[in-house]
Amino acid sequence: MTIGNRIKEARELVKLSQKEVANRLEMDPSQFSKIEKGKVMPTLLQIVEISKILKRSLDWLVTGEAPEAEEQQIDYKNLYELAKQNNVLLSQVIDLKDQLEKLKSENISLQNKRSEAQKAYSLVAEPTPKLTKGSK
Repeated sequence: MTIGNRIKEARELVKLSQKEVANRLEMDPSQFSKIEKGKVMPTLLQIVEISKILKRSLDWLVTGEAPEAEEQQIDYKNLYELAKQNNVLLSQVIDLKDQLEKLKSENISLQNKRSEAQKAYSLVAEPTPKLTKGSK
């Protein structure tokens, strides 16, 4: 892919016409068309301006490769949806934590009642022997 092909691809992505870009570059639209077709090589200053207009890195326009720190397009709508899902999940986690605490409390209460019931049963089932005068 040539620099002209990359310029055309980037221009179409931002939905600008050749004439609009040419006007911003203060260049004749036919000259810009030749750049896109690879018939004319743009100057370094033109490449810099084209990268600004089309919001693409110079590295990508010239080499076709993105630099390591390439600016990424942020999909705000997707981020918003993910944030909403995150809030729902966080709310569910908080609810589950509250339910767990409630169950722990109920478990402790039931354990205490069981312990009291066992003590009461042991008093009824095994009465303490009475001491009589003759026993030693």
